[in-house]
Amino acid sequence: MIVCLALYLHSLFLVAIGQTIPEADSPSSVPDSEGDLLFLLDSSGSVSYHEFAKVKEFIGDLLGPFTFGPQDVQASIVHISTEPSLEFSFDQHGSSYEIQKAIRDTKQRMGDTNTGKAISYVKDNLSAGTFGSRADVPKVMVWVTDGLSTDDISKSMQLLKDLGVTVFIVSTGGGNYLELSEAASQPSEKHLHFVDVDDLPIITKELRDSIIDLIHAKRLHASDITTTSFRLTWPRLLTQREESYTLDYSLQSDKRWSVQKILTADQTGALVDNLTPNTTYWITLTPESNIQYFHPQTIKVTTLHEPIQEISLQVNNVTTTSFELTWPGLLSPLKDENYLLEYSLESDTSRTIQMVLPGDQTSMVLSNLTPNTTYRVKLTLKSNFRLVRPQTIQVSTLPEPIQEISLQVHDVTTTSFRLTWLGLQSRVKIQSFLLEYSLASDTSRTMKEILLGDQTSTVLDNLTPNTTYRVTLIPKSNVHAIRPQTIQVSTVPEPIQEISLQVHDITSTSFRLSWPGLLSQVEGASYLLEYSVESENSRTKQAILPRDQSSTVLSNLTPNTSHRVTLIPKSNVRIIRPKTIRVSTLPEPIQEIPLQVHDITTTSFRLTWPQLFSSSINEEIYLLVYSPESDIRRTIRKSLSGDQTSLELGDLNPNTIYRVTLTPKSSIINIRPKTILVSTLPERSQPLEIKVHDLTSRSFRLTWPRVLDRVGEESYQLKYTLVSDVQRSTQRVLPADQTSFVLGNLVPNATYQVTLTPESNVKFIQPQTIRVSTLPEPIQSLQLRALDITPTSFRITWPRILYRQEDRYLLEYSLESDLRRSVRKSLLGSQTEVLLGNLMPNTNYKVTLTPESNVQIIQPQTIQVSTRPERYAPLQILISEPTSNSFRISWGPLLDSVASYEIQYGPLPSNTVYKVQLDSNTNSTVLENLKSNTTYLVTVDARFKDGAEKALSAIACTEEKDVKVRYLHLEDLGSDRLKATWGSADGDVQGYRVRCRRQAGNSAVVNMAPQTHSTVFTDITAGSINKICVKPVYKDRAGKNLCRTVHIHPVTPAEGYPMLRT
Repeated sequence: MIVCLALYLHSLFLVAIGQTIPEADSPSSVPDSEGDLLFLLDSSGSVSYHEFAKVKEFIGDLLGPFTFGPQDVQASIVHISTEPSLEFSFDQHGSSYEIQKAIRDTKQRMGDTNTGKAISYVKDNLSAGTFGSRADVPKVMVWVTDGLSTDDISKSMQLLKDLGVTVFIVSTGGGNYLELSEAASQPSEKHLHFVDVDDLPIITKELRDSIIDLIHAKRLHASDITTTSFRLTWPRLLTQREESYTLDYSLQSDKRWSVQKILTADQTGALVDNLTPNTTYWITLTPESNIQYFHPQTIKVTTLHEPIQEISLQVNNVTTTSFELTWPGLLSPLKDENYLLEYSLESDTSRTIQMVLPGDQTSMVLSNLTPNTTYRVKLTLKSNFRLVRPQTIQVSTLPEPIQEISLQVHDVTTTSFRLTWLGLQSRVKIQSFLLEYSLASDTSRTMKEILLGDQTSTVLDNLTPNTTYRVTLIPKSNVHAIRPQTIQVSTVPEPIQEISLQVHDITSTSFRLSWPGLLSQVEGASYLLEYSVESENSRTKQAILPRDQSSTVLSNLTPNTSHRVTLIPKSNVRIIRPKTIRVSTLPEPIQEIPLQVHDITTTSFRLTWPQLFSSSINEEIYLLVYSPESDIRRTIRKSLSGDQTSLELGDLNPNTIYRVTLTPKSSIINIRPKTILVSTLPERSQPLEIKVHDLTSRSFRLTWPRVLDRVGEESYQLKYTLVSDVQRSTQRVLPADQTSFVLGNLVPNATYQVTLTPESNVKFIQPQTIRVSTLPEPIQSLQLRALDITPTSFRITWPRILYRQEDRYLLEYSLESDLRRSVRKSLLGSQTEVLLGNLMPNTNYKVTLTPESNVQIIQPQTIQVSTRPERYAPLQILISEPTSNSFRISWGPLLDSVASYEIQYGPLPSNTVYKVQLDSNTNSTVLENLKSNTTYLVTVDARFKDGAEKALSAIACTEEKDVKVRYLHLEDLGSDRLKATWGSADGDVQGYRVRCRRQAGNSAVVNMAPQTHSTVFTDITAGSINKICVKPVYKDRAGKNLCRTVHIHPVTPAEGYPMLRT
């Protein structure tokens, strides 16, 4: 009742102020996102069930558009309670369906709100990697809280953010603004949200967009932006210790001021501090790798304004239903700045209404308010460029004169009365009346009616006679306050009647009841009959009888038992007292059944008993239960007809005592069950004789006479093992009608112990054990064959001649020209082939296979095998001279055995492939008309003159347009000097940055004027490898390096092609 009233008042409140809660936009799929999202969920006892359900719904809506998987987004939930607990880890669910189901199945833990302990728990497990998080993706934590915490969170939260975790906080219960602002990532306006739990959909899209900005795959990202610092994070791109990152940042207004830092390959974040407030910086991160090329990443970050003075919020023109708010305007308001105005009833801050106002607005009128009510109003500036403290004030509307109504009662009867009330003045607008009435003794069962606003009377009927009712009339108006009025009205009493209940025809199991027909003419009336055993009132039986019935028979009762019977007339218009009587059934003589045993054998006996039941009663039966006396768990039950007087029990075990119980089942007479013990006769054991036939070195046949008869129920168990190794045995189960069996795959010249055991439930037969020795086997020869011969491998095969598990082969092979360098391998006895690899082409090998067995002699065999000569193909590919639409591909060496080359290339990940045919004298070509800034897969396919083919592939990338110099030439001026000359770059070039990375010595960077196109580097070490890179510098963007590598030594061998590194 209270919940319904609260929801009703809330709906009227929203209508009164002309506001509705906005719905969240329908989300679409979020592509190219990769990150670990952790939700810190307040699961303590301070959160109601309704709030917990709303938060789960909010998390499900927030994650709806994301794609989940090891290469996409992963999510996890941790509970805040007395002790923190993990609901599910990042790598536990790999699809959106699984994530949504896991969120719906999440249960509240209750307990204390130990938020600090939960944050430490998250920090420790993220550091150890036990939550299934990934080391090279962004990490985001969303903390949903009601604003209360029983322990400190500041230290543990700072340690968590130092790990590179971005923290968003959603507070549904107010909380300490300064404490939560410090806990959230900076700026707090972007990472901290205050919202009622029922209005969480308002922030879903804004919070999701902020998370998407953080986890967009492979991006450099700035977070925790303050007036003097910000934190940079990026995915891990480098894997080698010798690799590094170069971090450059400079002022947007003055690029002459710049700072450069060298970071290690395992870093994925850095803090940039000591900056100027309200200033824009350019940041460039360049991965430095000799294995793979990575594009530099550049972003622009602006520090926050210094804090300004607090907003001054004023109130004017207060009336009963409205007031005006005013505040000073901002200095130079920016386009992206706006105000968030929040207001609610002071007595119920959970139902807050929010309004977004433009940044240049300085006043607002709030109307359609409730008279004589205090409101809580908060104004917050939303800005990414300045920090302004929000201000909260309290405003009370003026009271309104209260009117009253006059409620009168007329025409009171036993079941009804009429209500009237005076009409209010014509200027008072009433939308409707709410009429509530209930028994004065039980107000929990309240009836409600909605009446028209111009109605002045109504009749309440179908009431109970001689009863007091509580009646309340509540006028409903959005503009006037009118007091409800409550009165009490008693209906007139009605003469009370009493019913007469009679008992007839009492037997041991039934009796008949009769009564006068008092309700035969009363519409909708009935009788409720209740009866139970006097000593067991808790087991009451009920029956509903029609109004025109005046008798009934109660049967299937227990003999010699007292029963309590109550007849209750049910009517809305007449009062008739219920009637309760006690009735005892007659006693019945108790009989006992005599049970006899006949014809006892080893597996059966017969039971007999006299006939006790009448054949005309179908409900009377016997229940027979029997089991071995030593194992009552093996009980068998049988239901027998009432006219049966004998039964034979068969399929029993010889020499066994059975417990037999016969129980008569009847609702008419009482007969005690009878239990007896019966022993079956013992059975003599039969002999079993096993004979051996057809003895060979690897098998023999066993025969025996048939001693088992029941096929499907009886069987033989055959067990055999080597006498020298009894721990390893083999067992077989044979059917009852089998009288022979062949044992094969045995060891020659070995003794076996064989045991045959008959398995029967009706007779006992002694098992028999014998020993049998197989014949010795003549010396065998071994045949080796060499197959699948290639330049570097061949396969050796031979027939299987070893069968024991402990037998082995010794394989030995070596160069025919150098027998001292031999290789040995031990092989299993079940093995019949082996592959020899990593051999030399066009070489003779000597191979020897020696069987090792304790039961048979087999001569070793030696063969000679020659590997095939090797066919050469292109060994190296070089990608050079890349531009925005072309690059050169070179390969080597040139071979006389090649007839032609086919060049295949296409962009990744597309399936499009282009082909170029070249003759055998060409080992370089330029691929043109390519897409800029695109990765290509290039394959050189050599077509040999004998028809064979062999291919080699590499990865190549085109450059971005208009961001690098046209060419770069390097000239060796001597043993210690190197000259670099480059072509001009397109666009408004401000200069050139030239870098020399020496193999020996420090790297050097020089900045050149835009009209200069060459420079000379000195102190170049002879015999070293040096890398020269030239990058154009633009005013509003970053250029790209064009790099060349040069070897400083007198002679470069023709076959020394550099390898492509990707």
